[in-house]
Amino acid sequence: EPTKIVIADDHPLFRSGSRQAIEAESSFTVVGDAAGGGNALQLMTGFRPNVAILYPGLAKSAWARRFDR
Repeated sequence: EPTKIVIADDHPLFRSGSRQAIEAESSFTVVGDAAGGGNALQLMTGFRPNVAILYPGLAKSAWARRFDR
């Protein structure tokens, strides 16, 4: 089963480039991407990804720390 990844960044070019690079590897799949924290939270709770790539401001937020394992 591929590793599930969520990408959250406010730059669309970063999100699309990251998705392309990640999905070039068959052992990874991007289950969703978001431009902001609200959408990222929905993706994180809905898909329960193995990995989340978060922009720095979002990674430091209180809700992101809830997902830290």
